[in-house]
Amino acid sequence: MFVSDLGATLGKTGGIITRSRNEPTDFAKTKFVDSVKHNRVDFHYSGKRKDVLDGITIDQARWIGQLLSRLSDEQVRDAFRAANYRPEEVEILAGTVRARINQLVALPQSPSTDAGAVR
Repeated sequence: MFVSDLGATLGKTGGIITRSRNEPTDFAKTKFVDSVKHNRVDFHYSGKRKDVLDGITIDQARWIGQLLSRLSDEQVRDAFRAANYRPEEVEILAGTVRARINQLVALPQSPSTDAGAVR
């Protein structure tokens, strides 16, 4: 996630017409990673400053996923409760964030770190 405005972030990504803002169900339905190729993770993001997400390596994405995975489910829920989301929205958002963290952690090993990789 690239966050410059949390309420605007938690919806469907896209252009001015196609995106939604602060819609937890849209956020949950939106794809997170488009592809992994050439040791880079291509995130499903087409908003402003997409360039910030260009060139993120598999190792970098897995690293942040591993850090974020240390958060308990309760801590993730607390963040959304503190932002005054309704209980059903808290569950949608927290579940989606946990799934995305897990997706980062589960990314394949980068070719440069595979055991026996040709260098």
